[in-house]
Amino acid sequence: MCSSDLLDPIDGTKGFLRQEQYAVALALLEDNEVVLGVLGCPNLRLGGMPEGALMVAVKGQGTKLMPLGGSGQDRTVAVSSLGGPSEARFCESVESAHSSHGTAAQIAEILGITRQPVRMDSQAKYASVAHGDSQIYMRLPTRADYRECIWDH
Repeated sequence: MCSSDLLDPIDGTKGFLRQEQYAVALALLEDNEVVLGVLGCPNLRLGGMPEGALMVAVKGQGTKLMPLGGSGQDRTVAVSSLGGPSEARFCESVESAHSSHGTAAQIAEILGITRQPVRMDSQAKYASVAHGDSQIYMRLPTRADYRECIWDH
């Protein structure tokens, strides 16, 4: 069995510099399959938590949300259940260079989504979707030669 890990020590450098959203992300891969993910979001307040969030996902075991400062209970999180796509909310990058806001707006219009998108930096967007604060995250290319990097996901 081949194992490796991926670490992004500061995902969302611009958000970090603005003292907004950034994440510390770690994944464990076995045979090129993610089996463990840990996402630390020091500035992300989820579910009324007074401090940042740590999310831990183990394949087949769901995702746990833990307050970073230890002042609350760990809890299992789940994505939202919606009656239809028009009830969804997009989550997208603050930086329009990272994802096409215009294309996302066109998709939202087609789906009948009227809620304003949640805009934040970094992989904290995954925490927003996992927690149910938003339901759709797409990283839409802004240019033909754009290439995704594994550490951004």
